[in-house]
Formats: sequence, C-alpha cells, structure tokens
Amino acid sequence: MTVFLFLKQITDMLYQFHFLDYAMVVMAVVALAYQVLLVRPQVRHHVQVADVAILVMAGILTASFIKDAGSNYGIYVKVLSAFLMYFVGRMYYERLQECSGALVASGYVIVYANLIHRIVLAITTKTNFFGITNAGGDFYYNDTDLVFGLLIALIFIGMYGRNSLVKIITIFFTIPVLVLCSDAGVQKALFIAIYILLVIYCLEKLGVPRKVSNAILVTALAGLMAIIVMLLLPVFTGKQNFISNLFGDGWVSYEQLASRYESWQEAWLGIRVSQPAEKLFGISLAGSFANQYIKALSSIGVIGCLVAVIYAIDLLRRLFTIEDRKTYYILALLAILFLGSSILNNCMEFTQCSWFVMMFGGMVVSAGKRETEGSLD
Repeated sequence: MTVFLFLKQITDMLYQFHFLDYAMVVMAVVALAYQVLLVRPQVRHHVQVADVAILVMAGILTASFIKDAGSNYGIYVKVLSAFLMYFVGRMYYERLQECSGALVASGYVIVYANLIHRIVLAITTKTNFFGITNAGGDFYYNDTDLVFGLLIALIFIGMYGRNSLVKIITIFFTIPVLVLCSDAGVQKALFIAIYILLVIYCLEKLGVPRKVSNAILVTALAGLMAIIVMLLLPVFTGKQNFISNLFGDGWVSYEQLASRYESWQEAWLGIRVSQPAEKLFGISLAGSFANQYIKALSSIGVIGCLVAVIYAIDLLRRLFTIEDRKTYYILALLAILFLGSSILNNCMEFTQCSWFVMMFGGMVVSAGKRETEGSLD
C-alpha cells in the first residue's frame, strides 16, 4: 500500500502514459482482493448506507455501459475505479493512515519536479519566472490538471508532513507561486479556500472548539454549493447577464463559462426530450460536457443523482461525529477541491480528481463504524 500511495500522484502527473493508470487500477484490485481474503469481513454486520449507495451507483453505471454496447469503456472503467477506491478506503483505513508518509513524499516530488520544469521554461523562453501566466501544465496536460495536482500535494503535505523549513517553504512559497502563475481560474479560488481550512485545522489543534470549526465547514460547503447552483442556473434559464456581471475578467472569467454554456444547454435539452426511463436512470455515458453535474444527470439519471446525494449526506453525517479529525479535514479539503473543480471538469472521469476523495470517503465511513462499535464495548 505504501508503494501504491507513493506512485498515485506521480502517475497522475504522467497521465499521458495511460498504461500506468491501468496498472494502478490493477494494483488497487489486487490490494482490495487480498485484504478481503485476509480479513474475511462479515458483510451483513458491516454494510453501511454509503456502501449501498456506491453499489447502486455502480449498478446504474454498468446498466448504462451495457446499453451503450460497451462503446464507452474508458469512461466506465475510470468511474468504476473511483468507486473501487471507496472500498479500498473502507478496508484499509488503519493501513492507509500508517502509509501517510508516502503521500507526503510523492507530494514533494510533484511540487519540485514542476518547479524545476517552470524554471527551465522561464530560461528557455527568456521569460520572467514570476511573469508566466500559462505554464502549459508543466508536466501535466494543462494548467487545470497541474494546479489540481499541486493542491492535492498541498493537502497531504500540510496535513501529514513533518514540521520543517522545507514544509514551510513549500506551503507558503513554492506551491503559491506555481498556482498563481498559472491559467487555472477555478483552482485559484479553491486554493484560497483550502488555505483557510488549513488555518482552521491549526486553530482547532490550539484549542478552538470543534463546534466552531464544524460550523465554518458547513458554511463553506453551503457557500460552495450555492455558487455551483448559481453557475448552473443559466443552463436551465438561458439568462447569463448576472454571471457576466459577477465574474467579468477575474480568475474565473465570464468568457471561460460562456464558451461552455452552449454545450451544457444542448446536454440539458437532450435530457429534457429523453424517455422517462432515461430521465430516471441516464441516457448514455457518451459526451463530454466539461461539467460533472450535467454529465452525472445525463449518465446515471435522476435516480443515480439522488443516490449520490444520499451518499454525500451519509458521509457528512459521519464526518461531524468521528474523532479522527485529521481524516475529517482531509476529506473536507478533498471534497471542496473535487466539488469546485467539477464545475468546469468531468472530475469522476479523471482518476487524478476522483480517487483520493473517494478513498478518504471510505476511510471516514470505517472510522465512524469502528468508533461506534468501540463505544458499545
């Protein structure tokens, strides 16, 4: 598991080599099968609401895949692999905590490999290092993927890394420079939100009551969901004036959104005119709408989306009760990054975006289950 966690972020950076991604899926399947054979869990006594929700979504996804005659194999495997990672988190809760150093080490590799690339880019193009506004993704496919990877590294280094000068420089200088000198608008805003939550975590360790931090987290999640709803409203209403006035030419420019609204509205029209069964269970896995929420409605339908909401509610309920506050904060940080990035990306279709948030979701469920069982002893 240590090797698996160390390689995960690095293979994300080398996503152009797809065989590495498939190799990681095989490793995850083998690890899960090994743990099941080793522990032989009594499923009837351990099954939780979130487990059932994941299995139902996987079933609906499989039905859509079969209906498509297997033509969207890549999408199916990627989304199914994210569901698989949930169960890896469920089965390997304690072991994953013991391997946290691997996440930190690979995070440092990600950060400084891209820093070196950025320096070389500045030298070869004779550009001011701090004047680079689009790094072309450095070792990633584009700047959005780059900053998503950097923010994953920030979360793991910030939460698991040992306090040192290198950690301070990385968190407060290297990562901010690489993020701000990029063309990833949404991730820049999420970058600030992640820093705020990291500060709240530090304050909690210094004695701030859990109720306060929980209230702040609920407010942050509610605010994020309100923004997501606001950004999606023009898809259903056709009115974009409010969005253009709100964003203008900031980090998230109106032009970035306007260029996507047409495809989102076409997808929504396709959903509206579909058959009742397709509305309920999804039309197809095909199509790339650069928005996870529209794509989910198209792929798994209203029923699948409702099951996803049930899964999220069950996780949130457990999140506020578990004593493992580090896992609590890491899932909260990953969830904010995932939900926010899903506005302009199909995050469930990219293992870089979905694996860690699903894995820590499974860990939270296992943490809550074990703490409950311990309180009954």
